Amino acid sequence: MLIQFSVENFASFRDRAVLTMLATGPEAGSADARYVTLDDTRLVKCAALYGANAAGKSNLVDAFRFVKGLVLHGTRPDEPIAATFFPFRLDASSASRPSRFQVDFFCGGTHHTYAFAVTLQAVEEERLSRVDAQGREELLFERTPAEIVPAPVLGGDAERQQFIRFVAQGTRPNQLFLCEAAERNVHELSPVIDWFRRSLTVLGPGARPAKLPLRLEREAELRAFAGDLLRLADTGIVGVRATREPLEVSSEDVEAVKRGTLDLGLSDGESLDLSEPDGGPQAVRISLEHLAAEGARVELEWEVESHGTRRFLHLAPLLYARLRPKDQADSMVLVIDELERSLHPLLTRLFIQRLVERQEGALDHVQLVFATHDASLLEQAPLAREGVWFVEKDAGGASHLYSLAEFKGEQLEHLKGQLGRGYLDGRFGAVPFLGDRGPRDAH
Repeated sequence: MLIQFSVENFASFRDRAVLTMLATGPEAGSADARYVTLDDTRLVKCAALYGANAAGKSNLVDAFRFVKGLVLHGTRPDEPIAATFFPFRLDASSASRPSRFQVDFFCGGTHHTYAFAVTLQAVEEERLSRVDAQGREELLFERTPAEIVPAPVLGGDAERQQFIRFVAQGTRPNQLFLCEAAERNVHELSPVIDWFRRSLTVLGPGARPAKLPLRLEREAELRAFAGDLLRLADTGIVGVRATREPLEVSSEDVEAVKRGTLDLGLSDGESLDLSEPDGGPQAVRISLEHLAAEGARVELEWEVESHGTRRFLHLAPLLYARLRPKDQADSMVLVIDELERSLHPLLTRLFIQRLVERQEGALDHVQLVFATHDASLLEQAPLAREGVWFVEKDAGGASHLYSLAEFKGEQLEHLKGQLGRGYLDGRFGAVPFLGDRGPRDAH
């Protein structure tokens, strides 16, 4: 579970911005589905990011993506970190300052804090700690520009500690130690690395599930679940199919595809399967069954379906994963940019409700952080006051992040049931100013 995320000197965020999931709402034991309690810590399940175009919402999502990517994939020996990020560019001093990131999260039921600072060329600082059984912070490792020092608690016997120190000494200046530890099988850090790999999912506006057609063909339960979800969404669709057919591709092209040097231009409704050596390469394609007149079923190709239908089917595996907690880590944290893209507001709301509502046998440790322009969600989606966030740029082009919970109670009470309208009227800032005057003052 995500507790808090902070970013500084990244893209449009010049100053430190903190997104916290800590709740100030109902106490532990409350049946309110907007909250979840873990180790006596009350957290909100949803955080919605509002703001004008170019305010910085996507940059905050990109900060999550950058952190995850640097932890799991790292950099090549000759690759500057600058290849994957850039600091704030609208003042001269920021270019020489490191960019800083911090993630507080529950991993295996324990509060961990992971932070690092990077320049365009190197990792300047890195630190991982956890809270022990007595509530005290316990350092696991710490890095300065001069050295990486693993704490004795990280290893077992002297031989194991020596190995971890050896890995630390061999970590390149442009590589996170956490990433190097993953590559060198430092299993003592595997739970933390697995949190970034399995619990944290970051999706851009056009993201789609990897190899969805193959999954739909091979997993009958997912296929049935997706069909039920599309029926519930009143799309007229009554079934989902995934079928195979041979693909005319030369052996040279197959090798080029494997090397990643050739893109066959398949649509998001198609997957290439190269695992059938005797039958040659095959394409797996999604098609959807529609209910026609007099109960007849008509199968339509993926390409003729609406963008909204495709988007909703792309989101279906996220809901399905929640119902199969044995296939997941101990939590799901989804960070999605433009969640409502191509969706009717009622379908966006349905997705959010299905994700966070309590269900028998489903994983309850689920959180959703999403960027949106849909003001109707402020009234009708399961959003707690602490879960509504605004991103606004100041006159110098720097993004600032603040929460609805920072506003006075009487102001919010006055707008009860009309928060969406209040937001669009500019009561909370973070809306575009449509006029000829200069930039507005920051919130």
